[in-house]
Amino acid sequence: MSDYWRQINWKALFIAFFAFYALPSLCSIAIASWMLSTVGPGSFENGPFFTLAVGLFWWWLVAPVGAGYLAARLASRLPLMHALIVVLVGYLFQVARITDAVWWLLPAWALISLAGGFFGAFLWQLHRPRQP
Repeated sequence: MSDYWRQINWKALFIAFFAFYALPSLCSIAIASWMLSTVGPGSFENGPFFTLAVGLFWWWLVAPVGAGYLAARLASRLPLMHALIVVLVGYLFQVARITDAVWWLLPAWALISLAGGFFGAFLWQLHRPRQP
């Protein structure tokens, strides 16, 4: 098992995590704060379903697939393990920010995140250059 940990490219994991989990989270906080300060609190109450749909689309689909793809692409060895690690860390990052009101979604969210990360790594396996 220690051989696996020595072959982990920590820079690839950090880049994939930052690109698909940390940076979008920081941007959404900054944009929401800016919109709240300029428009006011009344406009957000009209579109919570759109905000929820966009958030679920990003956090449940785009982030795991993109992070799995990028981690697998940047890793020279063990691309699936890199995808698994970055998606698990991203899932824990998301769960730490969630309220207790939706705790029943966590098992489904974990399965969707893992499946998305493996799908992203699979896409990298399909698109990587083949060696003769």
